[in-house]
This record gives sequence, structure tokens and C-alpha cells, in this order.
Amino acid sequence: MENEIFSDYIRFELFYPGDHRITDQFHFDKDYIPNPINRQGWKVLDERSSDNSCLSPLSLYQALGMLANGTEKRSKAEKRLLDYLSVPSVTALNDLILDIRSKMSGSDSDSCSSNLASLLLANSLENSSEDISPSYRKTISDVFGSDVWIEDFSDDELLQKVSGYISRATRGTIPDYSPSFSADDSLCLYDVVHFAGEWKYPFDQDSVEEYDFTDVRGVKHSVMMMFDEQKECIRYHSDGKYRGIELPYGSDDGFAMYLILPFDDKSDIASRWAGEDIRYREQFIDGIASADYWHNLSLGVPRFSLDNECDMTETLDSLGLKCLFSQGSGLNGILQSKEPQVSRVQQRVRIEVDEGGTKAAAVTEIYQKLGKPDVFCVSDYDEFICEVPFVFVLRHKPTGTNLFVGCYGRPEDQS
Repeated sequence: MENEIFSDYIRFELFYPGDHRITDQFHFDKDYIPNPINRQGWKVLDERSSDNSCLSPLSLYQALGMLANGTEKRSKAEKRLLDYLSVPSVTALNDLILDIRSKMSGSDSDSCSSNLASLLLANSLENSSEDISPSYRKTISDVFGSDVWIEDFSDDELLQKVSGYISRATRGTIPDYSPSFSADDSLCLYDVVHFAGEWKYPFDQDSVEEYDFTDVRGVKHSVMMMFDEQKECIRYHSDGKYRGIELPYGSDDGFAMYLILPFDDKSDIASRWAGEDIRYREQFIDGIASADYWHNLSLGVPRFSLDNECDMTETLDSLGLKCLFSQGSGLNGILQSKEPQVSRVQQRVRIEVDEGGTKAAAVTEIYQKLGKPDVFCVSDYDEFICEVPFVFVLRHKPTGTNLFVGCYGRPEDQS
């Protein structure tokens, strides 16, 4: 398995970040190696069953990456985490994170920006500053830009302090985050991803009108649909199963949102998309990113906002990380003389899409205790109207990294 992971990672590096290996006529390449961050993101999203679901693959990957840096060398925990994260070593993991963070920072502009932040919170009732491994503290600072706080977890004011930190890191997109740590927790790892971008080609406010959106059960809902009958220079791609478009942000080619509809507009895209091979999904999105531009495409996208909070503990357990949640977790590289174990992992994601662009933010939180934890064709479509459930992907194009992925299946808030 370790050799397979190493082989996959090396092959990914050979084509990273810009070679999509997609021809004009879509061809599924069984040897295609997906971005490791995107691969684990699709695995987790596939476990979600709600009409509206979204997550940040990048935030979850970085949080687990911070955890991987605290594992014992050649331990079961290290092997399982590296297997799940699809990298051959912790060094390769850190190099990947550093490269992506550097390239994302270089893609920021006046009309498009991202922010990545991390925090290690240690309970002063159980740990002192000297208990934190100096090498671990240096690594998470150098690679993840992480702060380290030693705080009293029984202090009610700490909840407001952490909530304020999250609000600032998400530029106010998540202003009301409620940490759920208790005095029984020993450590908390936080990872924050924030994105704000204006459309390269904004929608006209005068073109927004009420329109019927049909959910997977056939129920019609009234939504505010953003229309553009003369959308310029939109990449469009179809393979007879799905069709998708690229909506770029800002003035450069740094970030874009991809919207994917079933080809027939009738099937349940959430379950159907989850049934596709991850390599196929990634190649299809790459196919959109490298497709020819379509002119005068009639476009309709609903305003939408999603605010999801999900406990990922059982999902990660089922995906092969069970060892992290038990005694003898192998996480003895964080504290110098203690071995914490993961008690739960949760993520909150909020995304807002309107005529001007998109705001999105995610917070991934990993709690740790010292004791025993609780349990092929080209279509002739000349319109792309998102009047049925669709998949969305917010991607950093230079690295091919998915910041946010999700499925919009039912209107929640049309204010």
C-alpha cells in the first residue's frame, strides 16, 4: 500500500498543477491521479445524505495534516493518515501544503482573496507551554501558519475569544461560531479557510427574477434566479452524462466556480455523482476548465446560501481512521510526555452566492482528550439553467485544489 501511495503521489506531481490531459473529446483516463486534497473531499461528501450539503476539502485536509505531524514515526496512526491523505510521507504532505498555500496567496487580487488560518488550543488545566513539543510547535507554525494558545478551558470568556478569532479569520462570514470544547478536552486544532471573490462577469441585478426550482422529489420552489442571456466567454463541457460550466472570479485565472447538471436535467445528481469514480469526477471538472469558450450562452443560476455544520467523526472512522479515536492513538508528537486521542471532528461551512460573486468560509475543529473518548459527446445546448439540483465546486485553478464542494438540492433562504 505504501508503495502504491508513493507511486500515485509521484505521478500526481508530474502533472501538477496544470496538465489536465483532457482532449477536446472527453476521454476517461483510468490512470489519472486526482489531487489528494480533492480525493479525500469527495470521499467525505459522498457520506452526506442531505439535500443540501457542502464541505471544505482543503480545511479538512489541513486539519488532518496538522494531526499527521503529531503522529509517531512509522506508527499505525501515521500510516493510516498518510494513506487517507494520499501522500507517501509527512515531509511530502508538508511540501504539498506549503506549495498550495504559496500559490493561493499569489492568486489574490483586489476583487478576489483567500485566507488560511490555523490554531492549536491547549487546555492549561492539563498542559503548560513547556508540554507542547517545540518541534511540533515550529512545524505547524512554519507549514500551516498556526498560532498556539494555552488557555483555561473552563473559562467562559475563552468561548468568546475563540469565536472572535474565527470571525476575524473568516472576515465576518462566520461571525457566530460556537466552540463546543469542555474542561475535559486537552487540545483543540482549528483550521480556517475563507474565500471572497467577485465574478469576472457579474450578473445584472435587473435580470434577477422569481423562477421555479424543482427539487429531487419533484417539488417546485420559488427562487431568485440570476439570468444572463448574453453571458460572454463561458467555458462549457458535456460528455453525455453531465454538463458543466466555469464561472471565473476576478481579473486573472486564479479561482473559479464550476456548476454541474445532469445531462437530462431529471436524474438525482447527488446520488448519481456520488456513484461516479473520483477519477472520473476530477477529469470531468478538468474538462470544463480546459474546454472551449461558448458565446451567447443563456445562463440561469439561483442565488443561494448554505450554512452546514457536520460531525465527521463517524465518517472518518468508517474511512479507515478508527485508530485515531482509541487509546494508543500514536499521537505522541504533539505533547512531550502525553498521548492524546481524537474524540471528535466537526466542520462548519457557510457559502453565499449572489449577482456580485461568492463568499465562503469553513472551520474544521478536531478535539483531543487524554482519557478515553466518547464514543463522450458535445451537446447542442444553448442554455444552462440551474433549475434542478446541481453540484458546485469552488476551485483554485493553478493548483487544481477544491476549496469548497457541495450539492444544492433545495432552497433554504431566499431573503
